[in-house]
Amino acid sequence: MRAAFFLASAAGCTGDPADSDSDGRFKPADAAILTTASPGKDEDTSVLRARDGSLYVAWFSDRTASGDIYVTRTERGAAWSSAVRVTTDAGGDFNPSLIQDAAGVFHLTWFRWTAPFRGHIYYNQSSDGHTWDPTAEVRVTSGEDVDDWVPSIVDAADGSLLIYFASAKRPTSGVTDLYVARRKPGDAAWSEIGPVVGLNSAVEHDHLPFAARIGSQIAITWVRHDQSEALPWLNRKSNVFYASSSDGLTWSSPVQVTWRMGQRAGGITGYHLSILRALTAGRASGAYGAARSALIEFWRRTEPGDA
Repeated sequence: MRAAFFLASAAGCTGDPADSDSDGRFKPADAAILTTASPGKDEDTSVLRARDGSLYVAWFSDRTASGDIYVTRTERGAAWSSAVRVTTDAGGDFNPSLIQDAAGVFHLTWFRWTAPFRGHIYYNQSSDGHTWDPTAEVRVTSGEDVDDWVPSIVDAADGSLLIYFASAKRPTSGVTDLYVARRKPGDAAWSEIGPVVGLNSAVEHDHLPFAARIGSQIAITWVRHDQSEALPWLNRKSNVFYASSSDGLTWSSPVQVTWRMGQRAGGITGYHLSILRALTAGRASGAYGAARSALIEFWRRTEPGDA
């Protein structure tokens, strides 16, 4: 599957919600194939609107062996830079998550499988988003027989970096839980790897986290489903949940935002948070609560079978 990319949608997936398209660089357009020269699968896109207004896209491609992460950039959406290969390991690298912090540094996380459902979370950084040193990558999580995957990275207001991911082998409850790894400002190593406190269900799977900072708050959405299937895209039904935090460690009570019975909601997690980002553009702290309430009400009105 090649990666098809809507410029209109990409302009809304901003790394900094304070950014806008006031410079008129990007306009709605028809979908176009971004990876035209790829012979195989190109999936798992992460789109970033950088602080200089340009767009970056990171994705997984199996054009090289078992799969690697690639990055490309455009200033106006018409001409894209040559794809840069970020990873070179023999394992399979999937699901990149790309952000840029206030200092302009680009941060990238992904998961690497060395065997099916066996792997770890990895991290790397770049000063320009297009130059990456594979020898500088860091393995964030440890353990021999773990299945840490589908990470999402965010920078907290205090400068900490947090990576949220799912794991089925770390919990002892028999269900998949959400976990978090943290790197404090000035630290070289990642620490405090543990379950995301207050968000996991004891009896259902929690999966596919998607996090972003909006003003001083960190917002997270994820998918929850029952134990009839281990994976959300195989389960006959699932729902999206939402929570917020000031530090990325202590969370508000989870809010269920979809109630569609008998249908999967797992594919729209990032879409929901993209709308929330747009509603809170400008990082106006006074508008955060109102925008959140309005968005949840919108979801409830459009989802039949309110609980």
